[in-house]
Amino acid sequence: MMLAACALAMVGGGPARAAAEPCGGLKVQEGIVSFGDRLTLESVAGADGEACLKAVAAELTKRTNLQGVTIAARVPNDKAMRDKGNVAANLAADRLASFGIERRLISTVVPMARPDEKDALYIAFVERRSARSVAQVQTVSGRVFAGHQLGNLRDTTPGALLATNDYLETGKGSVVLLKLLDGTYIYVFEDSALRIGQVDVEADGRRNVRVQLVRGEAAVIAAEREGPFYLLTGNAIAGVRGTTFRLAQIDAQKSRVETLAGTVTFGGKNANLFVPDGKGSRVDYKGIPEDPRPLLSSPLPEWPLMGTAEPGDLLRWEPVDGAQSYRVEIAANAQFTKSWMSFESTQEKLPISEVLTPGKWFWRVTGRDVDGFVGYPSKIYAFIVRPPGLRR
Repeated sequence: MMLAACALAMVGGGPARAAAEPCGGLKVQEGIVSFGDRLTLESVAGADGEACLKAVAAELTKRTNLQGVTIAARVPNDKAMRDKGNVAANLAADRLASFGIERRLISTVVPMARPDEKDALYIAFVERRSARSVAQVQTVSGRVFAGHQLGNLRDTTPGALLATNDYLETGKGSVVLLKLLDGTYIYVFEDSALRIGQVDVEADGRRNVRVQLVRGEAAVIAAEREGPFYLLTGNAIAGVRGTTFRLAQIDAQKSRVETLAGTVTFGGKNANLFVPDGKGSRVDYKGIPEDPRPLLSSPLPEWPLMGTAEPGDLLRWEPVDGAQSYRVEIAANAQFTKSWMSFESTQEKLPISEVLTPGKWFWRVTGRDVDGFVGYPSKIYAFIVRPPGLRR
């Protein structure tokens, strides 16, 4: 495992500039934290020092690979100053911890300053670097988390890179679109967690991919490549090539697949079968998949198909045979990855939410049968919410 180079940089927070900009300006890169002003042993305990350390913590907590932070209090070779430096460094460490950095990751040292050097606090950090990145976050709606240890993940943003064994987790009302090295796209629904097990692409274009759905639901658009692609749950495995499908971990003992295009090899520990497009199957605690069943057809939206709509107006669609409920998705883009919202309805209508801000919104609806199988989504339509003063 390679580690980023550990470097020290002066931390500043002079009173003239800190009020407007913490630390007199902040820059964090390649293990170096650098600022415009000096943070002295005295000022670290004041409001300017607190603001500076809060800004440092805000930047470092964004780094999912953070392994350690070192605070160095450089002081003259004098016992009283060394004691004072130790107190200041530990105070800075406690403040960083209070702003979100794990205290166990923070260490303090009191090195001797050069004869012409003024006392000051310095900060360095170390990040773990994987051999290579195998996936990239494309788009995010809501809070999404990534990192090496489930239960200890950090916020992630579009453009973030993931390596082998990294986790990706969504919260309530959040979704994320992930692109793997082989060109496969994975759409991770809310309250779900995914682990990147293995993503290898050979020089000849063949791949070997294994991704684990820890919990929740994900939709996959698998790239057309030779070589195995497996998406696993706790008790089932789906193998695909150039296929669009959804996989859900219902609970610790049950998994469900829905094939929308192509054919999926699906099975548990005791048997497997082919699930062609338009059908779905489940694996139960015995590890045996059910015979594939037909998925529900696409609902036909009735209104709105274009034009304007207002909060409180009803989205409407025609009933689907066999549907017990419907999943209605609304988002600010047609990929349903920006400002995404999902609603459940047992009727063929749903009031437009008051939380929709003025602008263009896209919507689609999907039927769900009595056993929870989700069918084909409807066509996507859009409507415009006007500002309050322009509504009818």
